[in-house]
Amino acid sequence: MALQAGAPAPAGLRAGWRGRLQPPTAELLLGAGTFGLYSTLSLARFHHMDAGIDLAIFGQAVREYAHGHLPWSTIKAVSGFNLLGDHFSPVVALAAPAYWLAPHVWVLPLVQAALIGLTTFLITRTVTRRLGQATGLLVGALYALAWGTPGLALFDLQEVAFALPLVAMCYLRLLEGRDRSALLWALPLMLVKEDSFFLLLGLALVLLARRRLRLAGVAALYGAGSFALIVGLIIPAISYYGRYTYWSSSAAGQGFVARAVTDLGHAFGSGQAPRLLVVLLLPTLGLALRSPLMLGVIPPLLSRWTSPDATYWGTGYHYNATITVICAIALADALGRMNRQRLTGRLLAAGLGVAVVLSFWAPVGRLLASLQESRCGECEHDITTVLGIIPDGSRVTAADGAASYLVDRATVIGLHEHFVDSTGRPVQPDYIVVEDAHTQGRQTDWFTSQAPEIQYHLLGEALRLQQPGLRDYDVAVFVPGPWPRVPPDLSEAPG
Repeated sequence: MALQAGAPAPAGLRAGWRGRLQPPTAELLLGAGTFGLYSTLSLARFHHMDAGIDLAIFGQAVREYAHGHLPWSTIKAVSGFNLLGDHFSPVVALAAPAYWLAPHVWVLPLVQAALIGLTTFLITRTVTRRLGQATGLLVGALYALAWGTPGLALFDLQEVAFALPLVAMCYLRLLEGRDRSALLWALPLMLVKEDSFFLLLGLALVLLARRRLRLAGVAALYGAGSFALIVGLIIPAISYYGRYTYWSSSAAGQGFVARAVTDLGHAFGSGQAPRLLVVLLLPTLGLALRSPLMLGVIPPLLSRWTSPDATYWGTGYHYNATITVICAIALADALGRMNRQRLTGRLLAAGLGVAVVLSFWAPVGRLLASLQESRCGECEHDITTVLGIIPDGSRVTAADGAASYLVDRATVIGLHEHFVDSTGRPVQPDYIVVEDAHTQGRQTDWFTSQAPEIQYHLLGEALRLQQPGLRDYDVAVFVPGPWPRVPPDLSEAPG
């Protein structure tokens, strides 16, 4: 029966409308709060002169995208290095609109914080619909504070940040039993970075456990095919070196099975892999292991633990961001299976407490501790003043920590031994910026060993008093003398 115009709707219908139209205020607030927290901490980190070389490299890439160009970087190569030939991450172009609004490198950590806030909202909203608002908010807060999330948020900008909403939507669809939709959300992951292949393999394992054999096969074949296409054809066609240069960081570059087993043993024998498992699972109190969704973390973890590079084995940096998303959603799945409301609330509260403790132990705690320590009195101001000596538009060879503070207004080239870029080509900058070295040692040893034929003049410095009688550079700016017409012998330079 149709309702007459102006007639009040039945109570049940009005309630249904309200349920559909009422905005998820609490979930939005949690997502916005997460964005606000990590934006504030990221800006504080940037102001404290703690940004690294990755932010400068991505800053050059996003600036190029914002002007409609390919992501060329002079930090990698003096003549320009197409970053799509380093890691295949075209998704970074999505940060260009933010750069249009604020053409400064510090806007990029805000983009990353926004992606983390969005992911927090997505997780909280779906879990709230399934398990109630209290549980949804607790799971969302646990994700926002679990180790892997601040580990990413407080490490410049990383392309993996763009994977977070995609991984969240994929596993939230799995949580709802919508397997086809989950697969569709996973497909764009290969535009984030080539190693997203392992996330696709993880999804294939989950689908295989659900006996969705066709979908599992599609996920695995799509991931493997995309990976082969990217590292076998696309990157070699674009790369300066004509090949994929990261095989040496994987078991595939070291003899495969035998080397993979050896490195896996080293990862666990060193204690890094066990510590990582504890850090990932402790906030969930181990309950995430009750969910088959945790199968999705196996390929990404194994790909790291079988690498000869110990950097990938443990809790550091941004490598645990996507795994943290899966752990949070797996926890929600496990709680739904338990169906014990009072116990669930207590367990979540305990898990959130653990997440807070771990987060403020590291990495948030480490950042806050460093912010309380002054590097050299008015150090940040001093460094800014010293770097301000360099005119806009100059060619600058800069150390990693200083690069992000020059990249907006200068052509920045990475500082390497023998004054060559990362490809081995000689560099002849207008200015040289070095950092963190003893005053005496910098002038008598560094220039002598790296470029004995180059004259130089100290233009400005920001110093700190490390202990009585010992001064260290935080930043020093040099003007080189005339560069030799014949480049030095580069036979020992990195190629």
